[in-house]
Amino acid sequence: MDTTLEQALAESNRRVIFENQREKLLETLLADLFYAFDGGYFKLGPELFIEIKINLAEGKKSFPLLDIHMNPIDIENPEEFYKTTRSLYNEAINKYRINLAKLKRSKNTKNLVEIYLEDDDIVE
Repeated sequence: MDTTLEQALAESNRRVIFENQREKLLETLLADLFYAFDGGYFKLGPELFIEIKINLAEGKKSFPLLDIHMNPIDIENPEEFYKTTRSLYNEAINKYRINLAKLKRSKNTKNLVEIYLEDDDIVE
């Protein structure tokens, strides 16, 4: 086979693997952006953080929040809840950012596959 054709096929294969690995990283991120708390399930993100901050700014010591299933969940210690959810959110985003950067730096197919296989070693 012509070396140019071989190189083109190798690059095409690398790009397909890159996209598959990036999709797996994104799926992991989306899973990490959910938080189970007191029987509720919350999606971590700006909307949740703003709602918590508004209630704190109004001086509320506890308040209900609707989880993703529209169930009201009482937040008894909103400052601690805010710190925990922000920390989990930042960890998830940082983990995704670091591993996506590793993926982008990979120049060959073997390295692309190894990044996802090292899932246990993913920086958190």
